[in-house]
Amino acid sequence: MTVIAVNDLIELFQLMYKEHWSYRWGCAEKGCVDCSGAFVYAYKTLENKSIPHGSNVIARRWTVGEMLPISQARPGMAAFKFYTSGEEGYDLPERYRKGGSGYNGDLHDYYHIGLVDDDPHYVLNAKGTKQGFCRDALAAKNGWDCVAYLKDVEYDEKEAIDVQATV
Repeated sequence: MTVIAVNDLIELFQLMYKEHWSYRWGCAEKGCVDCSGAFVYAYKTLENKSIPHGSNVIARRWTVGEMLPISQARPGMAAFKFYTSGEEGYDLPERYRKGGSGYNGDLHDYYHIGLVDDDPHYVLNAKGTKQGFCRDALAAKNGWDCVAYLKDVEYDEKEAIDVQATV
């Protein structure tokens, strides 16, 4: 099994930002991605691995350990925005609800994903059709809720040991 070096992942997302990649919902190709499509593109490019498209599925199947508060962000972690049940915009797919095939007890609707930059106060993300690919402050006031380590990404030695211990 190959893994992605965290620095390579960050560099690819920084390239998306520097080259002003455009945003198109459902897209995961060079020059044009949506938020989860950036991860689909990165895994395909850096590891030649296909991962599912969608923030909810990445949050549930492509993270390691627990969701952590954004105050614990480290470079290369996935950052998420989510809705909770009853909140406007909440539209959790049935498969993640109680009784669904992907139900794991987590009822958050992860509607947006980005990658924590090498400065963990910032997140790189495909924001929308008007903004394209952006570098934003990783802050609750910007809607960011939590972070998590990604599967198949090699973090620095201490973090790799801590992540493996939580699996």
